[in-house]
Amino acid sequence: MGLLASLLCTSTALASTDDAWMQLDQEIASLSTNAAAEGGVTVSGNIANFLTIDSDTDTAGWAFESVRLNFKAKYEQFGIKISTDLKSGTSDLKDAFVTWDATEEVTMTWGQFKRPFSYHFGLGSGNLLFALNTINAKNEARDNGVMLNGSFSEGKFDWALAAQNGLDSTGDDLRYTARLAADVVGEGAFRKYEGAIQTREELDVSLGLAYAHDKSATEGFHKVGLEAAATINGLYLAVDVADYQADDPGTVLDATFGHDLDETTPFSLTASYMLSDDVELAARLEDFDDGVNTDRTTIGLNFYQVLPHMAKWTINYVDTSSDTPANESDLIRVGLILNF
Repeated sequence: MGLLASLLCTSTALASTDDAWMQLDQEIASLSTNAAAEGGVTVSGNIANFLTIDSDTDTAGWAFESVRLNFKAKYEQFGIKISTDLKSGTSDLKDAFVTWDATEEVTMTWGQFKRPFSYHFGLGSGNLLFALNTINAKNEARDNGVMLNGSFSEGKFDWALAAQNGLDSTGDDLRYTARLAADVVGEGAFRKYEGAIQTREELDVSLGLAYAHDKSATEGFHKVGLEAAATINGLYLAVDVADYQADDPGTVLDATFGHDLDETTPFSLTASYMLSDDVELAARLEDFDDGVNTDRTTIGLNFYQVLPHMAKWTINYVDTSSDTPANESDLIRVGLILNF
């Protein structure tokens, strides 16, 4: 660990000595986006590998959080994306959809895509602040269906409406999701990258409100989500809340620990600060609201080797406490994430 820390500090010092290199990093990162916009086919993705040390079980080992491949193309008003994850050793299909720019303000998405309920879930796996996403994002998933989305008021407001297969798959009931997000101050804080990296000196604030309803012959629920984020001069703050009401208690379960989500309101509070242009300190508090007082605290330190998120080292300390011993853990996670 001492050798690793020394290596990280040395690399960070070298990376921060010349602003020209940081500008070059940003220009390289934009090349694939420009190619897709001009009708080309692009390949992107990321590899995220973590060493996890569990002090409770006295174990340690490496595992992939992500081995992602994305294929994109755009031809006139049509676009396509196919993505897969190989972290398990086999191909796991993630996204497979076509987009159609129906008008200048409205886009239709058809296929398998992320449910548009949560800003945090919508973030790319390589652009997260910590190794793990928020507990509410963990409870979301990709699904097959159709979505209309767009913006208005000069891009200050974004909206999305989706109808997807939901709980009964190809049965006669659908899952409906609606989301409205607004940049209420400045340019907004719901950005491509989570955290305080490359934020403006001025205050930016965004708010998001979402609703989802799903049911099948034996189960069903609805939930309301609220998210807010703010950035200013190297500081990032965010809150993520979801309120669940199930038609049949015991049928809608948390993805992390499997408890009943009926009449629960899990939330997360996140903050980060840029100690320098390429070093970020972050913290997150999460409450599962599961009746056994399960909560999770994460402290993180990110070292950005190629800005903004092309290559980074990250160190996370994750403490989970609960009245149920099986939920408790005390972890140190050291990871290297490379986006391409």
